[in-house]
Amino acid sequence: MWKGSNCHCDASRRLPFSAMLGLAMRSFLMGGEILATAEWLSNRGNYYATAIRIIHPARLCNPNDRMDTDRLRAGVELDHHGAPRAYHIRQALPGDCFLYFPRGEASLGDGNGPYIWTRVPRETAWGRRQVLHVFEPEHPGQTWEAVKKSSLCCGSPRLARLPALRKVKNRGM
Repeated sequence: MWKGSNCHCDASRRLPFSAMLGLAMRSFLMGGEILATAEWLSNRGNYYATAIRIIHPARLCNPNDRMDTDRLRAGVELDHHGAPRAYHIRQALPGDCFLYFPRGEASLGDGNGPYIWTRVPRETAWGRRQVLHVFEPEHPGQTWEAVKKSSLCCGSPRLARLPALRKVKNRGM
């Protein structure tokens, strides 16, 4: 779909499709998860209006850093079956307090950057997926935050699969 386009698959227009795949793979191998949103950008003049925004996983967290509840865990809003309904994503990383002030204010806690969360539904009303959140839980019902806290070396289960990935890459698949 995006093979011939020049950075049209990236919502920020920085990376071609192959570089986005590499970034997603590095995110998974280093941190154990991938977080991305599917954006509908019809005003860009491309054949396809869908673009992907890869997001730093640390931005997925509970609004106002609230504690987890039975329906909100690590920024993931759950339904009564435990399935994700929506994701709460910070506009900036928690440490970006002094780097991100979109309206020019320069004080902490005034609603800028790391203190603004956007609630993104898992999918649209007609079923189009909006959030792509990939991780490997260790047991049923586990959220990503629990996986981070319970693993000593978060890369170890994924590193075991690297030889298989090299074989696929070498075959040109």
